[in-house]
Amino acid sequence: MLGKINKKITREMVKRAFDICAKFTDKMTTSAFFCVGTPGETEETIKETIEYANINIRSTHGPGASMLYVLPGTKIYADLVKENRFDERIWIRSGAVYYYTKEHNIKTLNRWRKMVNHCGIKIPYSAKYFWDLVPVTIAKNKVLGSKRLTKLLSKIKRSMNLLASRY
Repeated sequence: MLGKINKKITREMVKRAFDICAKFTDKMTTSAFFCVGTPGETEETIKETIEYANINIRSTHGPGASMLYVLPGTKIYADLVKENRFDERIWIRSGAVYYYTKEHNIKTLNRWRKMVNHCGIKIPYSAKYFWDLVPVTIAKNKVLGSKRLTKLLSKIKRSMNLLASRY
């Protein structure tokens, strides 16, 4: 599947990168990102991905997965349009993002996404998150008045909620 989406990386390269990063969990977090629903993907390739992650992906936050979007400018988009498997006029009419559902329905893709999201080897993360330290640092240094501090913390909280809602 890596070759199909023209990733130009190997499974061994990914494993090496995670092995190196695992040594620094006192300083950084790690996670893997997968895409399910690439043309030609099957239940068997999803199982292979999960097996690979369960053996090789050691990360602080585990893998995340998304269903394949059909985006203009990508090789998959061009291939699907060329093969008459995707009507690019959809973009002209709506501008919405579309999942590739010619081979598998949304229910199957979502099931695969959830399976990938729950695989991999979770390792502990020992450092504090930046946003855990910000309020303490500001309060200790008395950099802001309480009104400005409340406003800043509110902005930080909104930003974190926005990020959390994406994942």
